[in-house]
Amino acid sequence: MSVQRRTTENVNMQGSNRSMVKGLVRLAAMVGVVTLAMAGIAGWQLIRATRPADVPLRIAINPWPGYEFATLAREKGFFAAEGVNVELRELSSLSDARRAFERGQVDGMFATLVEVLVAKEQSGRSSRVALVADWSEGADSIIARAGVASMTDLRGKRVALESDSLNAVVLESALQRHGMSLRDVVPIACSQLKMRAALEAGEVDAVVTYPPISVDISKLEGAHEIFSTRETPGEIIDVLAFEAGVYKKRPDAVARICRAFFRAQEYAQTHPKEALAIMAARQRIMPAEFEAALTSGVRLATRNDQSRFLGESGSLGPTIQRTREAMVGIGMLKHEAAAQDALTVVSDE
Repeated sequence: MSVQRRTTENVNMQGSNRSMVKGLVRLAAMVGVVTLAMAGIAGWQLIRATRPADVPLRIAINPWPGYEFATLAREKGFFAAEGVNVELRELSSLSDARRAFERGQVDGMFATLVEVLVAKEQSGRSSRVALVADWSEGADSIIARAGVASMTDLRGKRVALESDSLNAVVLESALQRHGMSLRDVVPIACSQLKMRAALEAGEVDAVVTYPPISVDISKLEGAHEIFSTRETPGEIIDVLAFEAGVYKKRPDAVARICRAFFRAQEYAQTHPKEALAIMAARQRIMPAEFEAALTSGVRLATRNDQSRFLGESGSLGPTIQRTREAMVGIGMLKHEAAAQDALTVVSDE
């Protein structure tokens, strides 16, 4: 009887244990379902929080009067008013902006056509022009030290310029107009931020520069301008370009950015004192100096100007071709075919 009782008790205990195990399994299943549900909700919330409309479009921008309307749009809340999230990455030069674009650190950049073409060849990133910001008529210049009276005096002299940038095209264009080429000078690679010191120390004889850096360089004793894009109006064009894939995925956001940019331009027309103060402060120059750079050497492309630049019949296409040919000629592009699809000009519709 004792053995039988122990056997019966064991059976009862086993049955009880099985029931307990089943209960624990059901409880674990319920907990798992709840956990998965909570995880699903959290995941959906994360997806909603990072949907494309909320992800900022990163734009590289360097100091240049015509680009500053983007910072004015940010400061005045115009991007937010248009319902678009924009992150302006403030860099020191066109070359820095181009490199950030090449590395995929930004989605778009304010730049000249030169940087857009170089970026395509060096990184393979194709671009689409969203807007034309301005064109240079005197703002890009060559400033020389005392003793260098003209472009012809630069023969055999040292000229500072940014590597793989607009500077080389400006210099070549200036030299050609005076019967010379890049082979007739000694190009010295130099960032815009170091040009003033290089000229002042006598390390170079001239610099290829643009505002606001040129404003400071012009204050050096004996420094004077020997060439500017007043001699080649309309050849240097500044644009806002986005990586082609970004443009394809988020065309509405790009359009909103353009509207905010032109809204800032128009705000500056009606509130000039406030706008000049905001834009000059970021470039670390006086409002009067910023206004001089903006009005004497830069021609703004307004909202209404876009149709004559963009689209199949716009003037930007032929300008791109001329820029491409010049760059191939001086070796900035390996061959013309490499840059054929560097960018696509689109309409502003």
